[in-house]
Amino acid sequence: MSRRELPPLTVRESPRARHVRLRAVPARGIEIVVPAGFPPRELIGIVERHREWIELQHARLQHHLAGLGVPSQVELPALDECWTISVEPGKRTGLSCQDNRLQLRASDDVSARSLLRRFVLRRAQETLPARLAATAEATGLHYTAVGIRAQRTRWGSCSRQGHISLNAKLLFLPPELVRHVMVHELCHTVHLDHSPAFWALVARHDPLWQSLRQRLRSLPAMAPAWFEV
Repeated sequence: MSRRELPPLTVRESPRARHVRLRAVPARGIEIVVPAGFPPRELIGIVERHREWIELQHARLQHHLAGLGVPSQVELPALDECWTISVEPGKRTGLSCQDNRLQLRASDDVSARSLLRRFVLRRAQETLPARLAATAEATGLHYTAVGIRAQRTRWGSCSRQGHISLNAKLLFLPPELVRHVMVHELCHTVHLDHSPAFWALVARHDPLWQSLRQRLRSLPAMAPAWFEV
């Protein structure tokens, strides 16, 4: 019996990647991230070894995308918030919020999703800098500035000048994973690489970092499909 045909896959080369990584991305499907110069012929064996995972994640993505539209509610676990959504058709777009209810004025689903993305970004800008400051104080680590963005693939980054950038998508994570990301970036203010000294510093401030890192890496997506598209 012939094997089922695999779903479409995309391969992305990343200069930052150390190992091959498979990701399920709502906006792009199943993605294989490979280090620079990785031999393409070796991908066949990797894909076959992970066939069951690929098929499962593809089915989940198809189910998720089939219901893509404006959600009836938006959950932000990092803040322990759940916002109920209502949409009022209209040519002029706008958003109002009260008592954990969001009312959107939008002409179509595309405009409504754009308003929701702007709302999440605003909540991230209102809350994540204070969370980072508290984590820095608790660990004794220091940074020079913080910025909030909606990055495509990275939870955060740290420059040589100690400027930390955090992804607004962190709001879709539970608090312990948010802290894990923040500790990771704060440790980069001391060691900008991923040397043994860096991981030792991470372990000092985040003893469960390995299990938390695994949870983060096993997420099927960084954010709901309506935020990604």
